[in-house]
Amino acid sequence: MKRFTWVVVLVALIGALGFWRSARNRGAVASEAAGTNSPSSTSVSAENADATSRTPDAPLGLTPTVPAPPRRSPAAAIVPAAVLDEKTQVRQNVDQLVSPQTSFVDKYHIWIKLRDEGKMDQVIAELNERATNNPTAAEFPAALGQAYLHKIAVTKDTRDYAVLGAMADRSFDTALDLEPANWDARFFKATAMSYWPEEMNKRPEVIERFTQLIQDQETQTPQTQFAQSYYWLGETYQKAGRPDDADQVWRRGAALFPSDSMLQQKIAGR
Repeated sequence: MKRFTWVVVLVALIGALGFWRSARNRGAVASEAAGTNSPSSTSVSAENADATSRTPDAPLGLTPTVPAPPRRSPAAAIVPAAVLDEKTQVRQNVDQLVSPQTSFVDKYHIWIKLRDEGKMDQVIAELNERATNNPTAAEFPAALGQAYLHKIAVTKDTRDYAVLGAMADRSFDTALDLEPANWDARFFKATAMSYWPEEMNKRPEVIERFTQLIQDQETQTPQTQFAQSYYWLGETYQKAGRPDDADQVWRRGAALFPSDSMLQQKIAGR
């Protein structure tokens, strides 16, 4: 049951984020047609519109590995350079994933790109190394938790799902121990927990986590991704058989983020 649950977590989470991104993209196209230009509406690349539909094969091992350069030889002299270039690209992508300057939507596209290219093991290895070398920096375990969740999506051996899910949860806990206000760790931990089996009775904790996250968000400068917290809290209320509370949360979120298509569809009953 737990193995299946982690697949549901990933499919639901990535699917919802993809739908949210697609809805924003459609809104951007409509705005452009109407002659309205917005910096946020142009942040999504059209060439990644079908990113969530691709799930290529990837290594199944849980131990992150980075390809080692082959032994030097005249015939293979170009291979180490190619490996180094791949490592460099992964490092640059990780730099973007942990940068506060990279938008939520852009990070989503980077994750999907790395996953589709079969580079999750390299990303996990890079993030583990950075977390070890920077033990007081919360951004690395926060990103590492997300990497483990994306790893589930490309892992065929169902026996690994629960292990990767537990590793993701521990990584989020590590990030929150270092920085209790870390938004990524708080959001993704709560979202993943919302799909844990009913018998684990995690729903009250999920509601509490999202409620506190929303309260803290409302004391800060609004950011586009904050709308996600209202969406997922409403979804959790809905699962708990509390449709009035769900509707109230969605309406509050839609009032604060009127351009968010997912919230607008929720309050419209679609």
